[in-house]
Amino acid sequence: MDYKWYDNVPVIGWIKLRGKCRDCQLPISVRYPCVEGFSGILFGGIFVLFARLFAFSFGILFVLALLASLLGCVILAIGLMMYDRMQEV
Repeated sequence: MDYKWYDNVPVIGWIKLRGKCRDCQLPISVRYPCVEGFSGILFGGIFVLFARLFAFSFGILFVLALLASLLGCVILAIGLMMYDRMQEV
């Protein structure tokens, strides 16, 4: 098993490996880098939004943005799980 450090970087690893597992060469769904990329955009967007809306110190801004981002990721995960369950029915 010859793993590279970038295999664990969400979108970059998927692109470098051309959407396949390094060991078994089975395809990795395009859904994974899409969700990771969307989560990164969500984190960045929330931080920028909070920075513009609130005139807090950086520490408070960071904590509030982090909590809002985590909530957003939980909502994203629940939404995707619900979508998968609806596809099974």
